[in-house]
Amino acid sequence: MLQVSLGRSISDAWLIILQILLIQLMNYFLLVLMCVVVDLPFGYVPTLEQIFSYKAISVFSLFGWISIGIWVLDGFVGGFLLFMIVRRSKKCMDFTITFHVIHLIFCIIYKAFPVYWEWYVFIVLHGIIMTLVGEFSCYWREQREINLPATSKLTSSSKHSSSAKLNQPTQGRRRG
Repeated sequence: MLQVSLGRSISDAWLIILQILLIQLMNYFLLVLMCVVVDLPFGYVPTLEQIFSYKAISVFSLFGWISIGIWVLDGFVGGFLLFMIVRRSKKCMDFTITFHVIHLIFCIIYKAFPVYWEWYVFIVLHGIIMTLVGEFSCYWREQREINLPATSKLTSSSKHSSSAKLNQPTQGRRRG
């Protein structure tokens, strides 16, 4: 492998790009799936507007509240994706911000620059939920006890005999 400064290899950049793409694609796929599952019982037809249009997130309509609920639920799903794909608690916020910057670019390309305050509030809420769920779950995995393989019988028996010698009282004069 080719080495770059600070001991990092070039493949690290490709790994990060792959992780960004996986999080983006999986999150959008699951977001569309949630839109289908939640919208149809309410009689709404799921569209890309619900994902990429800032007008879909509104506190003044039932459809807006459904969209808000889907985005909040997706925050938990996104945190689980961070747990599965990124696997490092220190990187969760970076990947969450990257996801939302790319999402903002997609929203601008799809419709226009978001101007509704509700969109910003709930996208920030989505980012907070996604980051916290991802960080706590990755931190939980990082803090688990590491099980080391058992050592040979010779070394374990010699440890026990030396510790037994240390625990025996010494003979001789007492200090008084």
